[in-house]
Amino acid sequence: MNRKRNILLVDDHVLVRNGLKLMLESNPEVGQITEASNGHDAINLCSEKEFDMVFMDINMPEMNGIETSEIILKMKPQTKIVCLSMHNEFIYISKMLDIGAYGYLLKDCEPEEFSIAIRSVANNQKYYSRGVTDVLIKKHLTKNSDSGKASRIEISDRELEVLKFIIDGLTNAEIAAKLILSIRTVDSHRRNILKKTNCKNTAALVKYAIENHLV
Repeated sequence: MNRKRNILLVDDHVLVRNGLKLMLESNPEVGQITEASNGHDAINLCSEKEFDMVFMDINMPEMNGIETSEIILKMKPQTKIVCLSMHNEFIYISKMLDIGAYGYLLKDCEPEEFSIAIRSVANNQKYYSRGVTDVLIKKHLTKNSDSGKASRIEISDRELEVLKFIIDGLTNAEIAAKLILSIRTVDSHRRNILKKTNCKNTAALVKYAIENHLV
């Protein structure tokens, strides 16, 4: 049986925290749930305890989620912070990703997507809501096609299919089920894509794919 994940919820609205807590409590992969109503409390809790993941709101009084996340990550770089916000504007998304957030979820996401995000992060895979990747793609598509364009690489049709599912945050097992392939084959495709794009991890691959219009 998989180990249950201890989670910290950071949001200044008690009704939002209560709703999120109810949703998390129904997830068999979730263990202890701790709450913080502001950035200062979140920082103190992270300094005292270890959390498998932290779901962080952005708009909070005194100290916003971006500042809070930055301090926590400087203190404990291994902390997996997932932004959970109503904001889908590029400025917020890019700031959270730049400081090292492990994912970005929109608050209107379905419980099923919440579960996928938890599973992905628990497996050391970054996760972004489809709405978030759409914003990033649209932003980069508006750039001049000649600016910052990488050298052309050869990616097969199958690798491109796998890449699109990676961008959507699916695990190797989930991709294998959708494409009717073995997990080993999907893992091989993932490694080939990383090698061809010279990316070190999934986060870098997502950025590369968006910047080079591969998705």
